[in-house]
Amino acid sequence: MALEEQSFEPDWFSPPGATIQAAMDRRKLSIKELAEQLEIGLGEARALLLGDRTIDRATSQRLAKLLGGSSQFWERRQNDYIQSLQRCADQFNSSDLNDIAQGLPFSQMRKFGWLDGSANRSTQTLAFFDVCSPELWKRRYGDRISAVKFRQSETLEANPTSTLAWIRQAERLASLVPCRRWDKAAFQTTLLGLRSFTRRKRPDKFFPDLVERCAENGVAVVFVPTPAGCRASGATFFLNEMKAVIVLSFRFLSDDQFWFAFFHEAAHLVLHDQDALFLEDSSEVTAEAERQANEFAADLLVPAEHRDELESLPPRSHAIIRFAVRLGISPGIVVGQMQHAGLLKHGQMNGLKRRYSRKELADAL
Repeated sequence: MALEEQSFEPDWFSPPGATIQAAMDRRKLSIKELAEQLEIGLGEARALLLGDRTIDRATSQRLAKLLGGSSQFWERRQNDYIQSLQRCADQFNSSDLNDIAQGLPFSQMRKFGWLDGSANRSTQTLAFFDVCSPELWKRRYGDRISAVKFRQSETLEANPTSTLAWIRQAERLASLVPCRRWDKAAFQTTLLGLRSFTRRKRPDKFFPDLVERCAENGVAVVFVPTPAGCRASGATFFLNEMKAVIVLSFRFLSDDQFWFAFFHEAAHLVLHDQDALFLEDSSEVTAEAERQANEFAADLLVPAEHRDELESLPPRSHAIIRFAVRLGISPGIVVGQMQHAGLLKHGQMNGLKRRYSRKELADAL
């Protein structure tokens, strides 16, 4: 069905990406295919769908050719969105907007591509959090802000607002990941098969497959870098009853820490309350749940029947590598587990760990 050219003045806003996504769904186009057809990067395609990238003349012409409608339709859709955002911003008084925006790391959010750099700070904030009234802000984020502040009350370096922004970006990216319905039993079975992914050396060789396998069980896995003031290495929550989310920051760039963080977050989905937000930020607020998740991850990576052998391993490369091969995991994970158990000193045998660069991560995502 052709896209109609029309004008409207709602008291709510919807990014042009919503229209693009609907047209993509009808044509069964993936985000990767969208990026290729528009001749933009995958990150830019995500930003376009989220409303963080403005539809310019060249993009409008490509959208018209790919999805239908005229280039004028797509440009008008962008302009309507901007005007709707401003109308919503006008419903807030300045103190309300300042309360929401206070502490947000705007410069880094722009650097990471989370915001439309052409918009003003007020409309950027409302678009990012997808709120069109003070009442909706309180209803949607009041409890979450309180939860983050409670967790981080004893962490002097942490900024709850930065952490909230990090979680919100994870929600936005997770909304773009096509998933089947959440299936806890199937996900738990899948986790056993993911152990072998730890032996893949490069993020571009494991991350896309990791995302796909988890999505088959209703779990959206997303990577979100942390802005200043956010100490999180990972988090777990449910976007809705059908979709769970694991967000990872790659705060630590070694394979043992990445994989332990992933299986730790997966443990929360399997073991704990679906309504809870689990945030790994070095705090001790949920010590028992964290202990359970640590135990689950450790046992999945090195099953209990192999623990005695792990504890008796000599601190030599060839012994660690042989043990890792036999278990089907990376040697770096074995080193990490031995260091955690005090069997190796911190830093000892770190040459067996794989280190990821920021460029490798960008290429994989």
